[in-house]
Amino acid sequence: MKQMMMMMLIALPIANAFAGSDRDATPVGVWTAFNGNDGSLRALIEIRESKGILSGKIIKPYPLPGEAMTCEMCTGNLKGAPIQNFPIMANVKRDGDCWDGGQIIDPNTGDIYSVRLTLIENGSKLLVRGFLGFSLFGKSQVWVRKVD
Repeated sequence: MKQMMMMMLIALPIANAFAGSDRDATPVGVWTAFNGNDGSLRALIEIRESKGILSGKIIKPYPLPGEAMTCEMCTGNLKGAPIQNFPIMANVKRDGDCWDGGQIIDPNTGDIYSVRLTLIENGSKLLVRGFLGFSLFGKSQVWVRKVD
């Protein structure tokens, strides 16, 4: 029992290092997204808030050579939509120390995922988790807050 308590006390600071430390901080702002495979610059994404709901759009794409500048794989009114100003995220709401309940779209595939946003490193980075069904089954990216 004593050993278990010690392990819990040691684990607390580590867990808190990944949580957003400033309760008032939000993901609102401009973020730099990178390619998960090679770390190359992919896009600048602006997250805005209206009536407590976050949405995001790609304000500056950095396409790979030969990559389409429209969302050809998207469906509905987003089919063929330009990647510049593409509405990548919608309907995200605060839930404690994270924001979720909304969707994020991969403009390369047209796939729509549930999304969870968590501020890390004192709000300088944003952990973006896209998933289907349960958060356990998904993929994460870390976006870096753009500082003017």
